[in-house]
Amino acid sequence: MIRQTVFALAVSLTACFHGGSNDYNVDNYWNELGVTHCQVMRECCTSAEYNDWWTTSDGNTVDCVNSHQAPFNAAQIRDAINGGTIVFDEDRARACIDALAFQECGDFQQAYRFRETYCANPLIGTARDGDSCLVDEECEGELCGEDGKCGTRIPEGAPCFVGVDECHAPFRCNNAEGGETFTCSLGLAAGATCANDDQCADGWCKADAVSGTDSCLRACDGV
Repeated sequence: MIRQTVFALAVSLTACFHGGSNDYNVDNYWNELGVTHCQVMRECCTSAEYNDWWTTSDGNTVDCVNSHQAPFNAAQIRDAINGGTIVFDEDRARACIDALAFQECGDFQQAYRFRETYCANPLIGTARDGDSCLVDEECEGELCGEDGKCGTRIPEGAPCFVGVDECHAPFRCNNAEGGETFTCSLGLAAGATCANDDQCADGWCKADAVSGTDSCLRACDGV
């Protein structure tokens, strides 16, 4: 079911910035993204799922909105926008908010790695492969390598090196199916036996209440 309350929230947020392109910036977008993501999460998760997701192993509670607003490298992204190596596309940004607000719970993914995979990224890099860079967002291929040069992220199914974040989002490098070959993939589907959260497509590896066996869980799907 489409959540009309979430869409109404997104519309009210974006309406505040209709004064023109100069009035709507990347910080406005990040703020809306955080608020909308967490509202959708509350609508699609059960209370137990929501609380479990935002409670750390030591019992502390993490704030959802703060976690999904400005990314850790926000200052560098702002500098790159001001310097012209990243173009912030306001229309794409608004489309991202709308796409998130309108997502069916069955399609919604709460994990951060799915951020902006449901829309065209409003942060458009202008640096080509081999050009110097500081952050991924500067690069057309969305990857700033450890050598400070732009490259292209690895697509789904292609070989990768574990521990190196080079897969195209939302994929990550793992060998969830076993064996020695690591490839970019979503991970194990719900119900599969797992050893940790990273192996699971939905980011949750939980002990079964009956068997006690750890298995991947699909949560926050509106059920």
